[in-house]
Amino acid sequence: MPFMGAFTGCGLLKGLLVLLTTMGVLSTESSTYTFLYAAGDSIFYFMPIFLAYTAGKKFGAKPFMSMVIACTMVYPTITTLYQSGDGADFLGIPVQLISYTSSVLPIIFACFFQAKFEKLCDKLIPKLVRGIFTPLLVLLVVIPVSLIVIGPVTGVIGDVLADVIQKVLQVAPAVGGFAFAALWPVMIIFGVHWAFIPIVMNNYAVLGYDNLLPLTVGCNFGIAAATLAIFLKARSVEEKEIAGSASISALIGGVTEPAIYGVLLKYKLPFIIVCLANGIGGAICGIFHVTRTAQMTVNVLTLPAVYAMYGPWAIVSVAISTVASFLLVFLFGCKNLKKEN
Repeated sequence: MPFMGAFTGCGLLKGLLVLLTTMGVLSTESSTYTFLYAAGDSIFYFMPIFLAYTAGKKFGAKPFMSMVIACTMVYPTITTLYQSGDGADFLGIPVQLISYTSSVLPIIFACFFQAKFEKLCDKLIPKLVRGIFTPLLVLLVVIPVSLIVIGPVTGVIGDVLADVIQKVLQVAPAVGGFAFAALWPVMIIFGVHWAFIPIVMNNYAVLGYDNLLPLTVGCNFGIAAATLAIFLKARSVEEKEIAGSASISALIGGVTEPAIYGVLLKYKLPFIIVCLANGIGGAICGIFHVTRTAQMTVNVLTLPAVYAMYGPWAIVSVAISTVASFLLVFLFGCKNLKKEN
């Protein structure tokens, strides 16, 4: 990904903020924290815009038009309309608004549709006026289709997945825990992990605790450990730089996207190993009914709080995910690393 450097930098900044606030050096109420948090979180919040450029180029669409589509999705007025819960329509057609900030799937499918529609427009519109009317038609057609059809459909995918996981957890906690934790990195890639937040909030309101996200308590550590193994085995300076910073970002800040996108997916086998190792950790949490009563960031700095809230089996899950990911990736998952530059 062309924006990998920025991605890693933002992840490290978020990790640094966690460190500074945990040590009491910086208050979360200060404007300094607000400014720095905005800098670190910006690339994640506006993820669709960055993805739009790369997806547009990949599908053969005009990348800057792709970015306009993404900007529309995260436009403050539309985001506010979603948060208000008020109904919306486009020319009388009901629009089911969802949150597009930090999302992945909607903009990818929107860019794919844009590429097809642009080619159709270029084929039908005379070359003399193509530069004027094709962009206009793309905005008039692709954006409404994205908001009315593509966005809600991708939202349904996440909702269905969440419902299936919940049902499996009720019947077979070990199987559900393994599946949920193993699929968590995959869900992060496609942005569907956000679909579970309403379920988590409902669990707090109805049950007084949540048993869903605790299944992933070891995931950040498994991802960090696998990336650290790649850092130690890497022979090129470029690979060491990316893997090292991504590992720190996941371990201290709990920000795993740089590690997933920039390192693990690149070599495939380490990603599969991480999913399986995390799945075992999730199964442990499922079997022993690990829960939590409040939201909290999970990273190496908050492990004492994790032990206090989640219980000892959460630490066992963390240990299994970490050790298994590191050893298996170190021994078997680093076959495709570049030679030293």
